[in-house]
Amino acid sequence: MNRKFEHRAEMTVRRKVGRAVHHYGLLREGDRVLVAVSGGKDSLVLLDILRKIPDWAPIRYELVPFTLDQGFPGFDAAEVRRQVARLGLELVVERAPVSEILACKAPRVSTPCSLCSRLRRGAIYQAAQRLDCHRIALGHHADDLIETLLLNLFFTGELKSMPPLLKAEDGRNVVIRPLCFLFEQEVAAYFEQLGLRAVNAGCPDRQILLRRRRWIKDLLQEWEKINPRVRHSLLAALQHVRADFLLDPRLLSGTACRPGPR
Repeated sequence: MNRKFEHRAEMTVRRKVGRAVHHYGLLREGDRVLVAVSGGKDSLVLLDILRKIPDWAPIRYELVPFTLDQGFPGFDAAEVRRQVARLGLELVVERAPVSEILACKAPRVSTPCSLCSRLRRGAIYQAAQRLDCHRIALGHHADDLIETLLLNLFFTGELKSMPPLLKAEDGRNVVIRPLCFLFEQEVAAYFEQLGLRAVNAGCPDRQILLRRRRWIKDLLQEWEKINPRVRHSLLAALQHVRADFLLDPRLLSGTACRPGPR
């Protein structure tokens, strides 16, 4: 890869992650951070940039790279361990019976994706407590946030995405998303220069999960033909919410109206 391009890719990641960390207070001095590593490019880029932040920012914290082996055929936890070791870090791997639970409940659920997500999240939250981690870092980037916003708008009738900092419902865990200002192509460019190998998560229902998201991706590409900066505009909209111009009565001051029909 061209050295100039490598430098530009790294500076983009440093600048945008640094802005997210500073703007939302994602990391604190002395934190012990569980970094959820699936083995994909997003989580490996997240791990790499988090290990480098103390080199150029006055903050010190401890990282605990963590992989949840959900028991899906084809997932190679040993390969994820090797990729993490190339970054000079040691991976913690724990097994959770997600695939077994899904197999038992499959006849009673239309799509296992939401159940799988809940099981995975619960296992990671429990691991964070056992490992004495104060925060859980996830590798969601700006495109994930935008696509989630549109998926919720089109399919669930909710105006929501994924926040950069979230206190979990259990009241103990705090989830952070340091890549929230980075677009997927920026993450991919940085990952290429790392020279690592992405590892397949082994999800058996990946095509179910991707079908709607693929439609959203195609839709965004069509919109970019009209407005090349549509992703930037959508990301900016998530940061500039005009609550008093929406219809939720809970957000409107001086009104006594009831919620409308769903």
